[in-house]
Amino acid sequence: MIKTPLGEQTVLTEAVTHFIERLHERFSGIRIRAIAPYEDEEFALEILVPAGINIDDVEAFSLRECIYLEDHYDVYLLARVAYAG
Repeated sequence: MIKTPLGEQTVLTEAVTHFIERLHERFSGIRIRAIAPYEDEEFALEILVPAGINIDDVEAFSLRECIYLEDHYDVYLLARVAYAG
């Protein structure tokens, strides 16, 4: 299969949308914003966790979702989890 820039962008959009929707379904009240990728990721997001939500749970869930994206979309997404300030 030949990858085109438009096809790659569509897959990336679907993967990021899937990731964001899954996190918002699981953790109401978090904020997610795009950040600059660190190295070779296609996309990077910062997940801001408010008080009352366990940051370790968010981090573990986001890691599992990143692995899912790699397996199903062949997309490498970095999720940085931090407390909302």
